[in-house]
Amino acid sequence: MFDNRAFTEQQLELFLANYQEGSMWYRRDILGERISLTGSIYPNFDHKKHLNNITKLHKPFVRYFIGMDWGYSGSATAFILVGEHIDGSVQVLDEFYDNSDMRSAQDNLKQALDFIDKHRHYYPVVYPDSADVGMLRDLQRAYPMVHNFGKPKIQDRIRLLDKLLVLDAIKINSVCQHVISSLDNAVFDKMSMYNLRLDNGTYNVDSLDALEYALTDIFVRMERDELTILHK
Repeated sequence: MFDNRAFTEQQLELFLANYQEGSMWYRRDILGERISLTGSIYPNFDHKKHLNNITKLHKPFVRYFIGMDWGYSGSATAFILVGEHIDGSVQVLDEFYDNSDMRSAQDNLKQALDFIDKHRHYYPVVYPDSADVGMLRDLQRAYPMVHNFGKPKIQDRIRLLDKLLVLDAIKINSVCQHVISSLDNAVFDKMSMYNLRLDNGTYNVDSLDALEYALTDIFVRMERDELTILHK
């Protein structure tokens, strides 16, 4: 990328600010190395830097989002509440996680509505996994701010969440232990040619999915800003 004369020095500085020098993403996207991403997905996740303790929710946020991932046999149901500050940084505020066996669609729907009701006073925008069309419609009938959306590619979701960590633009409430554990344990699938994360039940990917869905609006804006930097 350094050899690309189409970019000004200012553009390069702004773009490089999104990367941790020496990281796999830096080597691939900036240095142009042809590498397969392996090992920990979020080595930049630092408990001392990214965790905080919120005992009472005030209103320092301009918007709230809920991401929802459905679980049935063999996977968990996970919900994540995120608040967005006026500067675009985000705070993971609350979570729900249930990996009990023999859950039905009605169980998932009740849990989802209970979580929405718990935080309804924040008027959150809700992004559920849209693969379950029936669940999506039931939620939309019960709460008007449930949105259908096209999932970004998993590779983009991974990269953009890592970018938030590098920029120290995301904080996680220390009570959200399932989110914390999922970030700690997320690894790339070494058998995949497409830089996918391992999803074989050995760690919790469901909280990661729910978190990424909650960050949908933030991810869209981040991608738009990247294009703006490169085309100024």
